[in-house]
Amino acid sequence: MVSKFLDFLLVLLAQFAGGPGAIENNLMRFGLAAIFWGALLIVAWSRQRQNELPREKLLVWGFGLGLARELFMFGFVSLQMLGIVERESAYFLSAPLERALAMAAVVMVAGSFVRYILDDARLSRRYLQIGMGATGICYLTTSWWWALYIAANPWSSFGQTWCAWLFRLTASVLIAIPIVLLAKKRGWLRNIVLVALMFFFLDESLMLVNLATDEIYTNVFCPICHTFHICAIPLLGYVYIREQSVERRQAEEALRESEERFRGIIESTEAGYFYMDRDGRFQHVNDAWLRMHGYASPDEVVGQHFSLVQVETDLEQVQRNVERLLSGEPISTGEFTRRCKDGSIGYHTSSVNPVVRGGRVVGLEGFIIDLTGRMKAEREVWRRNEELVALNTIATTISQSLDLDRMLNAVLGKVLLVTDMDAGWIHLLDEDSRLLPLVAQSGFSQEMAKGTQTVKLGEGMAGQAAQSGQFIVMDKFPDDPRLGMETCQREGLHAFAGVPIKSKDKVLGALSVFSRNPRELSSQEVQLLTAIGHQVGVAVENARLAEEAAGIEILQELNRLRSELIANVSHEVRTPLGLIKISCTSLLAEDVDFDRETRRRFLRGIDEETDRLERIVDNLLDLSRIESGRLRLDMRPTDVGLLAREVMENMEAQATQHRLVHNFPPDPLVAIIDSKRVEQILRNLLSNAIKYSPEGGTIAVQGCEDERHIIVQVSDQGIGIPAEDLERVFERFYRVENEATQSAGGVGLGLAVCRSIAEAHGGRIWVESTLGVGSTFYFTLKRET
Repeated sequence: MVSKFLDFLLVLLAQFAGGPGAIENNLMRFGLAAIFWGALLIVAWSRQRQNELPREKLLVWGFGLGLARELFMFGFVSLQMLGIVERESAYFLSAPLERALAMAAVVMVAGSFVRYILDDARLSRRYLQIGMGATGICYLTTSWWWALYIAANPWSSFGQTWCAWLFRLTASVLIAIPIVLLAKKRGWLRNIVLVALMFFFLDESLMLVNLATDEIYTNVFCPICHTFHICAIPLLGYVYIREQSVERRQAEEALRESEERFRGIIESTEAGYFYMDRDGRFQHVNDAWLRMHGYASPDEVVGQHFSLVQVETDLEQVQRNVERLLSGEPISTGEFTRRCKDGSIGYHTSSVNPVVRGGRVVGLEGFIIDLTGRMKAEREVWRRNEELVALNTIATTISQSLDLDRMLNAVLGKVLLVTDMDAGWIHLLDEDSRLLPLVAQSGFSQEMAKGTQTVKLGEGMAGQAAQSGQFIVMDKFPDDPRLGMETCQREGLHAFAGVPIKSKDKVLGALSVFSRNPRELSSQEVQLLTAIGHQVGVAVENARLAEEAAGIEILQELNRLRSELIANVSHEVRTPLGLIKISCTSLLAEDVDFDRETRRRFLRGIDEETDRLERIVDNLLDLSRIESGRLRLDMRPTDVGLLAREVMENMEAQATQHRLVHNFPPDPLVAIIDSKRVEQILRNLLSNAIKYSPEGGTIAVQGCEDERHIIVQVSDQGIGIPAEDLERVFERFYRVENEATQSAGGVGLGLAVCRSIAEAHGGRIWVESTLGVGSTFYFTLKRET
């Protein structure tokens, strides 16, 4: 009875799992396994495409190799049933490939579960390298050797050779390795995977027993082994799908926890959070967002369009940004403005991202961080810096100008610029008349400027500011005729600020500024204008003190010059006057009878000393005309070379002991000059050269030209001038201190007059000299163009 039951069971297994008997049984065996492997491959492939998981990649390969093995054998059996292929003739080719595919599939699946359960990628990678390498070696060895062997022994069978032993034994070892590794772990996943691997191991082990018994019990072992192989596949599927559901549940729980944490973070964070749909309507905002925008409840915002909180000037740009985000285009983080519930403007930085569900953008969410406080602080710092810059600029303007009117006009322009006012004026107090004359104004019409040339103390806005010594502010003008507002209103002025100009509590005037737009001055602007008023007051006081000091210095300079003039001129005038007096007294004496020649000598001396006095007076008069700006020049084209020759010829009588040399180019050197004044320069320079040159010395007058000037030089072989005196010789009344100059006499005005005449012609004069060698005086004249 038992024997019959076992036979029935084996027949049933054979029909299910293949083996000895009808060949159609193998179709069921391979077809059913192919269905299992295919289903698992589809699941693994879909997961791998969505998540790019390392384990899924391994399972795709494992399930794919398993499916390839079953489909290959299903096709091979089908060809046998159709009589296209005979089993014995093709078995030597199919058997090695079938075993290699089966072993590779089990190795890949076992390696993937080792990686997942043990969480050891390195160990899994090493196992896969060994397993796949061993599989490849077995396949190459058996397929090559068996092909050669079967060619020589057509009746040989694959299962009766050592090749089958090699595959089965290697597969058993490779399956035993993960079983040993996983035995250390605990859990349902590990248990079911061990059962599946154990089925694969029993499949290989029982077939080894079958080989060891010369396949006497093939009809028993084959159905059982094939059954283990087929049953192992759905076990793996169960593990995989169950693990997926567990992972999904864990992921959902993690997502739910994450969402709760995220919601908690959103509600507790200081950053404002919002979510809006594709239509731009708010669906959720947190408390921080509500506080930033001045709302008390989400009900006031949810369902409203985002334009509710946008500044009108920015709305178009924000709309474009929203459209770009909804189309999937990224937008960089930036600083933006917002409109609060009370109408005030706030500032924030925001980061907005699209919300994607099912591959479609369904809305936008983002965070905003309030910058209003920081922006106000930055503006305050900027304003303070601008005030400091303004004060520093005004201080620089004050320090760089000695002209009080020019300085006040420049300061007024800076004040209007920094306070953003449109017009202004400055009145200074006249202590004697107690009136406030206008000294600087900007931004007014001529009519208004004329009407405010002088203001009485206490009248008008400037007069009241000066009298009270207090800051006066008006954001609109009252109807008070005493303040003189009618003209301001006609000018379109709406706001006024009057600042007393003070120095050490002494009111010196008033600074007034006006705006053509209604506005209120802030307390900071009031402080700035007050500081400027004090700064201008100090500048005005200093300027007046400087004027007084300058007047004192001028008087002192005049006294010094008068003393120098008296000291120098009196000596130079006394000498010729004394000679004239002596000569005249001698000629008038009745007790002496001078002969004709003596009388002529006395008269010649009187004549010479009279000329000397005349030159001194002429130099004084010329210097006076030049310094007072009354020197008139008769400018005409003149040949400078010809003029120099005429002067030298006229002075030959004075240079009988010297050699005069005229050295000018043959072509005329024409300049637009006053010939009499240039002749005066030449006479002075030649006279000095004659006086300070030794007898027999050469005095040369030369001329040349460059692109713009004619250069004339007068050189001598005289005593020379010390280097420290080269610049001072052109000063009034200055004379080099040495014996030669003392004996030669002179007032010290000739060279000063020469310099003034040269500069009046747009040129200059200078000297180069070497002591004991001589001096060369140069002066330039503008060429005729």
